[in-house]
Amino acid sequence: QSRKQDSMAQQEDQKERPTKPEQDPKEYDVTKPYRVLVRAGNQGGAEKLVIENFELDSLKLKDNEILIDVHSAGINFIDTYHRSGLYPNVYQLGKEGAGIVTKIGDKVENYAVGDKVCWYTIQGSYATHVVTTNDNMGVMKIPDSLFKLYENDEEAVFDIGASIGIQALTAHYLCRSLFQVNEKTSVLVHAGAGGTGGLLIQICKHVLKSPLVICTVGSEEKKKIALEYGADHAILYREVDFVDEVKKLTNNNGVNVVYDGVGKATYDGSMKCTTKRGMCVFFGNASGAVPPIDPLQLTAHGSIFITRPTLTHYTESAEELKSRYDELFAWMASKELKVGIGRRFALHQVFDAHTALEARKTIGKIILKKNYEPKEQADGK
Repeated sequence: QSRKQDSMAQQEDQKERPTKPEQDPKEYDVTKPYRVLVRAGNQGGAEKLVIENFELDSLKLKDNEILIDVHSAGINFIDTYHRSGLYPNVYQLGKEGAGIVTKIGDKVENYAVGDKVCWYTIQGSYATHVVTTNDNMGVMKIPDSLFKLYENDEEAVFDIGASIGIQALTAHYLCRSLFQVNEKTSVLVHAGAGGTGGLLIQICKHVLKSPLVICTVGSEEKKKIALEYGADHAILYREVDFVDEVKKLTNNNGVNVVYDGVGKATYDGSMKCTTKRGMCVFFGNASGAVPPIDPLQLTAHGSIFITRPTLTHYTESAEELKSRYDELFAWMASKELKVGIGRRFALHQVFDAHTALEARKTIGKIILKKNYEPKEQADGK
């Protein structure tokens, strides 16, 4: 087994982890409004997550604020960075979700009670209810076309609404703005069965007509999912050296663009897979942050480009954000893009959700729901 293969496998080997939260369930009541957070000075693993009740009647809206009943909240890897303290000074978790506006401030004119909305910019969305301002441009009314697509199944639409925030918008800017994929572009996507990876594969292949979409995955099950998304080749990185495989598939040329959300475990191989004057995009830290890179390495790999972007810099105006949402909604309506829900958890089972995410035991988006009765999982609807 190669050194690169060992490195990737070791990153995913799970250390012994706590099997339950530190908090005693007697400290909260899930029949009352609550939020999920971590305490300052007590950040770390999933066991550090805390549930805290609050009084809904105590939430006094300002003139420009709206109250939203959260039906679905989306989980992203960045939430684990906040929980662990890798990204410090954020204690209320989750940034995306979907639900119904239940109350508005006296001067709010752009929202009405009953509006169905989704968002990716409300920190603290792991909650039964959230408050935000009416000028929060990351909040978007869910279009009727989505309800029509899902035959007016509101809960299904809320799950989708909570899934097309960070991951879908990230996939969009990566291949539509940062590096414009087209019918001549070859692509490598790491973690092809994941939320962002699966969306990238679909957009690059079905919408932008890339002739060659390669991805890496960690299991046969995930390989099957990635191929269903539209990948031309799915490499089982635990079994083979992904660099060697990419070289074979590209006549030793490499690909035009690499989308790497894994980070530390894959960055070196990603640069080796990039063709001369190609682009290597590091957009996530799932295995740890990419270490400093000597610029001369870029020369050695063929005068390649690297970048470490963030969604914030690609949604700098309400118009830019709306254009991204509009395209995503249109691709969904035309069925060129399918947003699959991998697993759903009850909101109070957030420990289990984070544990599953970090153990790579999920395929597709993870959703938290305050009113959740388990039924068939991984429906991909």
